[in-house]
Amino acid sequence: MANTIALATKYAKILDEIYDIGALTAILERSSLVDPTFEGGNAVKVFKLSFDGGLGNYDKANGYSKGNVTGAWETLTLTQDRSKEFSVDAMDNEETLDLTAANLFDQYMKEYITPEVDAYRFAKIAGAANVTTNNAAINANSVVSLVNTAEATLTDNGVPKEGRIFFMTTTVYNLLKESATAKNRFVDKDNSNGAIDSRFERFDGMPVVVVPQTRFYDSITVDANNGYSVVVNSANNQVIDSKNLQFLIMDPKAAIAVKKHVKLRVFSPEENQALDAYKIQYRIYHDCFVYDQKAKGIYVQKA
Repeated sequence: MANTIALATKYAKILDEIYDIGALTAILERSSLVDPTFEGGNAVKVFKLSFDGGLGNYDKANGYSKGNVTGAWETLTLTQDRSKEFSVDAMDNEETLDLTAANLFDQYMKEYITPEVDAYRFAKIAGAANVTTNNAAINANSVVSLVNTAEATLTDNGVPKEGRIFFMTTTVYNLLKESATAKNRFVDKDNSNGAIDSRFERFDGMPVVVVPQTRFYDSITVDANNGYSVVVNSANNQVIDSKNLQFLIMDPKAAIAVKKHVKLRVFSPEENQALDAYKIQYRIYHDCFVYDQKAKGIYVQKA
């Protein structure tokens, strides 16, 4: 039994590391704003801070204009309770030098779990009420102008320039690399060895996160048994195709991603009462929310 516990602990640690590296939206997980005790059932508490109005006149007789600060734990309902179970026959595992059980969930995390979590979060953010959206074709001639418009819109909305994140597709990344206007804004690199290097990790001070198009939509359908797909039908049977996102610039404090429960369990063949096989179970209970008063901190460029 000790070996099984060690295996489960080892797998859990490895998979946590894989998730943290592979999840492009992990930066939105801010545990300090989530009540560690959580709520019962399918809810989690998230801290929200608000103020009533702006400055008022100072009165020499009565002093300062009065204001109130509200700090409250808002209860948000989680909707994504996802899971998967695999069984690996003991002999199949032994005849592959124990590589099947050790690597199965590693690959599954990379190919299915992390992409779905990212795709769901991007769709929730892009589809939230009151976020700024723009629909336009993007090409080498328009890419810098569209990014400038997005940055200016966020600045006009009072969103701090510091801390913004620039999510983009590979297409947008390459268009920016090819743009002469954009090249003048890149941080110079040391090319003393004569190598050509057009890569960039920041644009106008914003960290750049390149997102596969397969994770970057304004809406998705989460299937009960088989991952996710783009939306093709609404509830009233109207055809509504998911739109590709081209880039998304946001203040990460405008949204929060919550993982209330993540559990990996590995049972050895000795523990498995049904089969002579390793049983591997994974469950993640999560969701993503955009703060109503901070939706203006998100700019979405769609195809």
